[in-house]
Amino acid sequence: MKHVKKAMVCVAIMVMAALFLAPATHADDSVWDLWYDNNWNDPWRDDVLVFSEDGLAVISQGWYMGVVDLNGNMVIPAIYSDILMIDGGFIVEYGGGFWTWGQWGLLDLQGNIILPVTLDWRAIQMVLTLLAHTPAERPDLPANVEMIEWSAARTVIPLRTTFTVMDVGTGISWNMRSMSNGNHADVETVTARDTELLFEAFGGVRSWNSRPVWVTVGSRTFSAALHSMPHDISTIADNNMDGHLCLHFYGSTTHNTQLPVHLETVLLSQAMFDLLNEPGFRAFLSDAPAPTPTPAPTPTPAPPANVPSPWAAEAVSVAIVTGLVPFSFQTAFTQATTRAEFAALAVVLYEMVMGYEIAGRVTFTDTADVNVQKMAYLGIVGGVGEGRFAPNNPITREQAAVFIVRLADVMGHQFAHAWPTFADREAISTWAFSEVGMMQASGMMGGVGDNMFAPGGSYTREQSIISMLRLYELVS
Repeated sequence: MKHVKKAMVCVAIMVMAALFLAPATHADDSVWDLWYDNNWNDPWRDDVLVFSEDGLAVISQGWYMGVVDLNGNMVIPAIYSDILMIDGGFIVEYGGGFWTWGQWGLLDLQGNIILPVTLDWRAIQMVLTLLAHTPAERPDLPANVEMIEWSAARTVIPLRTTFTVMDVGTGISWNMRSMSNGNHADVETVTARDTELLFEAFGGVRSWNSRPVWVTVGSRTFSAALHSMPHDISTIADNNMDGHLCLHFYGSTTHNTQLPVHLETVLLSQAMFDLLNEPGFRAFLSDAPAPTPTPAPTPTPAPPANVPSPWAAEAVSVAIVTGLVPFSFQTAFTQATTRAEFAALAVVLYEMVMGYEIAGRVTFTDTADVNVQKMAYLGIVGGVGEGRFAPNNPITREQAAVFIVRLADVMGHQFAHAWPTFADREAISTWAFSEVGMMQASGMMGGVGDNMFAPGGSYTREQSIISMLRLYELVS
């Protein structure tokens, strides 16, 4: 079924892309021969390349795809598993295979990254749907979207409050009214027209599967998740909906499971706003001129900065698909992880595995980060003295080892005791010595080469993500 699902979605993406596919013309054979002779022997090549009105063509190099101009110059290196040409740019996929999805992004005609090549297929479908509208048809994006916990949302949206809901994927909006605030908000459409618009956004489908939405109450807008399956009682008689729907915010749960089943969709709602609010994407939507790039051709193109290192790409992709990586961390994979970022990754893992939100908080004087407060409450992380946490300091490798051991312990897994055997073990702090040994013996963390651990060195985002994935597989 996996390949069937991918094929169906791929068809959907290609149909949407066709709505704004740039007209194409054929190049003469000399252009093709220039590129073909100078670069590679492609066993799948056509007799001619097909160029757009912008003078660009998608080419294949073995299993990979790139883009060339009319002179045979490489505009986008052949490192992508799929490229779709759209009006004004390209949708690219990196790391995908016949059986698996890769990560998607948006490039302009000069190959500049507009949206990082780290999006999953749900996110890129939403981007494509938005781009399929003409500028006049595109909905106005909210000025700001907040992530609000359900405990606070109850007071912001009291019973019988009427508010506006916008479906993130389609931009369709309608009105709803709250009727109950228990584990989540029970809501109803206000009129029959609102019901019609809701089901238009959901493709006419009644489903318990939620979609990301933005909820506007007065002057504030919040990220949320909404399903389309009317059930049980209703209080509005003439809205053509027999029953009510469930609206979820961060930390809300279902009645039956008492679990935050729709948390991933809520996070996607917030992440999509952050993504679509990027200045580069706003400029792309408004057809603003793209910045002039400074080309730096190289015989062996390196992956884009926002793509994981080759050794980490597959594991990072799995972690993203599993839901372990917030959208805000799906970029700059080789940069050092901060202490606050590591706490955020740990919170996602803990709440996913345990099935409930961490209720307690421990505060610090230099940060109001809720993820830091949650991890400190569990005893996973601690301060640096005088009530401070130093959230923006890079986490060191030995600190990461200690945090992982503690996190595993509170989730019910204890690593076997071991001493480290690295050549630089004498440089490991006494408070982390045993934990580093546990990480080495269990394979959770390795060295940096030459049997060295580098205890005071930084721990990159991709290394942190992979550690969380390994721990998830271990405890789940």
